[in-house]
Amino acid sequence: MTEIDYQVFDQGNSKVAIRAWEPGDGLSCSSSRGFSRIPCGPPVAVVITKTYANRPDLRGRTIRRVACAHHLPGIAKPPHQISVEAGKAAQERIIAEHWDDYQAALAEELNRRLGEMYEGIDEPIRRLIVDAMQRNSEAGGQS
Repeated sequence: MTEIDYQVFDQGNSKVAIRAWEPGDGLSCSSSRGFSRIPCGPPVAVVITKTYANRPDLRGRTIRRVACAHHLPGIAKPPHQISVEAGKAAQERIIAEHWDDYQAALAEELNRRLGEMYEGIDEPIRRLIVDAMQRNSEAGGQS
């Protein structure tokens, strides 16, 4: 095997070394075996993380992963974090573009769940709760 150069980054409690993928390094992205909203592509890099954290159970631990182009940016974060952030950004964008629809759906879901919760409460107690909520609502929502 030839001498392969790694690019090394310091990440606080660990050092991360990255190099280009070569045949024999592994056939699939290490993140493909776990939770991921983004499908994996072909491997493009090998990432080695060496920890030297203050925690004795992590100190000296070495993790070697093969990464595809979609998951390679995740070396600075947990592998699934990028897809989680992308999902949140997409939800925020859709909500902002359809604010009125979102508010209507939210009110419907809230009312449905509150209704389900109140079904299990005896009528006299339920009436006290509803009356208190109405008084609070009429007073401007202040407790």
